[in-house]
Amino acid sequence: MLAFAVAVPALLTGCSVQPADEVETHTVEGTLKIGIVSDMQLQPKGGSDVYDNAYRKTLEFFKSQDVNMMINAGDYTDTGTQKAVDNYAAILNEVYPAEQRPVSLSILGNHDYWLPYFVDCWEIPFKSKMQRRFLKATGETSPWTHKVVNGYHFIGFSPVNGNMDSSAYTDKIGWAREQIELAIQDDPDKPVFVITHAPPNDTVYMSDEEDYSALSELFAQYPQVVSISGHTHAPLLEDRSIWQGKYTAVNTQCVSYVCFEKGMLCSGTDDASIEQNPMCMILEITDDARPLRATVF
Repeated sequence: MLAFAVAVPALLTGCSVQPADEVETHTVEGTLKIGIVSDMQLQPKGGSDVYDNAYRKTLEFFKSQDVNMMINAGDYTDTGTQKAVDNYAAILNEVYPAEQRPVSLSILGNHDYWLPYFVDCWEIPFKSKMQRRFLKATGETSPWTHKVVNGYHFIGFSPVNGNMDSSAYTDKIGWAREQIELAIQDDPDKPVFVITHAPPNDTVYMSDEEDYSALSELFAQYPQVVSISGHTHAPLLEDRSIWQGKYTAVNTQCVSYVCFEKGMLCSGTDDASIEQNPMCMILEITDDARPLRATVF
């Protein structure tokens, strides 16, 4: 029985999902105003009204601000069950029906590859299945996309699995390098926005707690890179949430629970205050400036 359980995933992984074939090009009117969100950690409907309402209010805020692009840096769900993904899609479609939605770039997070124990959900989290579940809910063509909006390049670089280290990204590092270099060839004087769920190591606050050195080693070769990431749940009000060195890195915080470095808050069990300050970001891009604005709900 044990040997059978180990063998099944290798036999039933299904057809793998590939990076998008083409670079998408979009033009929007006026200032490019981008709503950025991550780490919703949604459960099936009714599982957490707090998280559902936080995500809904985030989208309503984006709509009130007339954003013309949205970026989601992953962890739509706490575990990627079909019911949890359906809850995410229902909230998104409630506020932004598909025909009213701005240009969007969405990637997976580690939680979106996870499922509860088999005896609790009766399904196995094959990677391709979890990726297709995400694609259907978000409307993306692939977990790995490259979009150009008003001449600015945005690269969606999902993890390939739910691991919390560099192995989540190494299989697609070559693809990401190619996309960054394509963007720089197009215009070496413009920033290249690379969206990952996890942060590159030793950049923004709490980026030193896990090993994502594969990302930092890649980005360090390109000063044009602006890394946008979530995962840590670290607060935006912390000055270290924006870092500049050989490239630029920005932390998105989250709209679920806030975390701090080890030994501080975020026990996850005894402090409801960590759920009381969900935050999102708006990035406005013009030829003269690229201001960031954080909002607390």
